[in-house]
Amino acid sequence: MLKRLRNFITELKQERRALGWKGVLRKRGWRLVLGFFVFYLVRDLILYVLIPFAVYTGFTGESSDDASPPDTAVTGAP
Repeated sequence: MLKRLRNFITELKQERRALGWKGVLRKRGWRLVLGFFVFYLVRDLILYVLIPFAVYTGFTGESSDDASPPDTAVTGAP
């Protein structure tokens, strides 16, 4: 997997040098743009949402179970 990624990046570098940015976008199309967008979306979600949430819940001791309303079921007592 890592070798395929390295080969893909090397190929993109060569295409950019030969064709320029416009040529790479014409050849690779919007899939390349979409790939970069998804990569940064996932990266930023992890860095700016999931990690701070995990740190916050670790410091405060809160969990999703604590946020649920208490059980109000009556056990038969008047």
